[in-house]
Parts: sequence; C-alpha cells; structure tokens
Amino acid sequence: MEAGHGKGAPDGIGAVIKRAADGAVLHGEDIVNAVSMYDTLTKKGIATNLFLIMDDQFEEQEKTATKDL
Repeated sequence: MEAGHGKGAPDGIGAVIKRAADGAVLHGEDIVNAVSMYDTLTKKGIATNLFLIMDDQFEEQEKTATKDL
C-alpha cells in the first residue's frame, strides 16, 4: 500500500507518537527505551492516554487469562 492510504486509526496513532518522539529527540531529549519514551511524551503532554505496560505486568495477566480465548 502507498503511505497514508487505506490505513486504520492505529497506524495514525503510531505515526503521531513517532513524530512526537522524533521531535523530542531533535530538541535534546534522550529516548533509549519504552520507559523513557513514555516519560518524555507524558511529561510534554503529548500522549495523555498513553499506557506503559511492563513485562512483569503482562506476564502476570497472561498467567491469569482464560486459556480458551
């Protein structure tokens, strides 16, 4: 597909987050992992509904999730 044609909302959200992170780096922020990206974007008010799920939280949910979904 051509860029920007027929893509859904998740692609648009991802593009906004990437553009915001790129801009923060250009202005001197260090983004080296998901935690620093989350901190940078929420501190700047760019991603007010961004959630950071750590590996241990995901693994705990995975253990308790119904296996027949």
